[in-house]
Amino acid sequence: MRAQRAAQRVSGQYGFDARIALQAATTASAFSPGQIAA
Repeated sequence: MRAQRAAQRVSGQYGFDARIALQAATTASAFSPGQIAA
């Protein structure tokens, strides 16, 4: 739930649904949140 809350905050800042990107990153173990932010 903590990640979801952070995703909502990012979504509001960048104007896109970051929750989807974060969910994909969480699902893929090879992915890291830093790659999404880049």
